[in-house]
Amino acid sequence: MSNNQPGIYVSVPDAFTDADKELRNFLKFEFKTKFSAKHRVKTVFSTDRLLVDLSELDPRKLNVKKMIKDCDYLKSILLKHPTQIVASLKALKQNSKSGIKSAEKIRTKIGLTEKASAKAGGGLLWLIIPLIVLGTSSGCATLNSNKPFKRPTTPTPPNPPDAGPQ
Repeated sequence: MSNNQPGIYVSVPDAFTDADKELRNFLKFEFKTKFSAKHRVKTVFSTDRLLVDLSELDPRKLNVKKMIKDCDYLKSILLKHPTQIVASLKALKQNSKSGIKSAEKIRTKIGLTEKASAKAGGGLLWLIIPLIVLGTSSGCATLNSNKPFKRPTTPTPPNPPDAGPQ
């Protein structure tokens, strides 16, 4: 979806049947209301956003061995199929049913699925956790520090073209 209309985030545990049971609600997908040309209301799946619900995560149940296996597995896929990874992301960014199906077809063909990762001893959700935790903790550390925030720098626009003599 190209607009910023807020959606609702819902866990879809059936999408992760090969994931450990306690992680199936960890990710929430965004669904939005869309009006058709005939003014009919429908709910659509958004590929723009994904919510990570840390309240669904029990740190005592983290499996570091699975995380390592996932990292190794993902690295092998990235090394073998970089072009297909990019093609899958491009298809997903179409934010359409055909784009989602195309991305799924590509990922299945190269073995980038939850099922394949679980078979290799991991489970792709385990891979996401350390990235999120590290990113979140660095952001929270900044928020909880006594250091002043650095203001973001904005680029200075170039001088306008000379309008000539007035």
